[in-house]
Amino acid sequence: MNMNQPNSPPIAPPKKIEWISCRASEACEGKQAYCTLIFRKGLLQGGGTTRRYRCTTCNGVFTITV
Repeated sequence: MNMNQPNSPPIAPPKKIEWISCRASEACEGKQAYCTLIFRKGLLQGGGTTRRYRCTTCNGVFTITV
């Protein structure tokens, strides 16, 4: 793998509901969301992935970076 490669294009995973607390707003008490996009970071940026979720209760969007 070339270290100077740009980020790979985002991946659209299948719509699978996961148990995760909503982080879109403080007022929402939703505990289920599904992943809409996965971004993979390049090695020069520290690696890892960023996932974008959509809450099934409030329909808000939030991201989690791992």
